[in-house]
Amino acid sequence: VVTQETSDITALLRGYASALNASSTSAAMSLYASNGVFMPQHFLSIVESDDIRETYDKIFQIITLHVKMEVKEIVVITPEWGFARTTATGTQ
Repeated sequence: VVTQETSDITALLRGYASALNASSTSAAMSLYASNGVFMPQHFLSIVESDDIRETYDKIFQIITLHVKMEVKEIVVITPEWGFARTTATGTQ
């Protein structure tokens, strides 16, 4: 079922993929809540905004991503919380 909330979450995820593809730290950071957490695969979670920004800067200096993200499922828990199951393919 498509709702405004699921559409908003889908747009956010597409924006994230676009930010990664553009190697744009500022675009990626604009999608985070003030208390957001970056949880990169195979690495420790990063919880402070300045540390998250620094991590994206480092990532984008090292690699260029070409990501395609597919949203498989979105579950809205409350107006402030939702979960998305996605797959991502791409190259670096």
